[in-house]
Amino acid sequence: VFGIFCGLNHSFANFIGVCFHKKWSKAHFMMMFFGVNVTFFPQHFLGLSGMPRRYMDYADVYAHWHWVSSYGSAVSFGSLMYFKFLVWESVVSQRGVVFSGSLCGEMDWAGTRDLFPGSKHVYAQLPFVWTNPKNTCITYIYKKSHNI
Repeated sequence: VFGIFCGLNHSFANFIGVCFHKKWSKAHFMMMFFGVNVTFFPQHFLGLSGMPRRYMDYADVYAHWHWVSSYGSAVSFGSLMYFKFLVWESVVSQRGVVFSGSLCGEMDWAGTRDLFPGSKHVYAQLPFVWTNPKNTCITYIYKKSHNI
């Protein structure tokens, strides 16, 4: 689940052409992290105390841990709704994409710095990759023989 949200958060600007609100997307991560851990961590205690897995009816002694796990699931669902709000807000506000120094080494951004969202075929052929030891930024060299 976290891999899907990280991929969406990283590549959303490349797909759609607008980016998420930075602080709000970090708040979404914290809500999701809290919700998932509160959902699944109590189940370890349930297993250690002898409750079998995939069991619909449980003893009253386990009710507290089930309530905590249900609360974590509700927080995770709330963070999913918050993510839907983030997607809606970013599309409505049309917040432009701002590059920082950390994106200089990523190949998916190299050919689409002027076009958001990028075209289907960014590269006519794969670039030759050089690393610059001075500033640890990756430089791409393209052959200009083929036009896209």
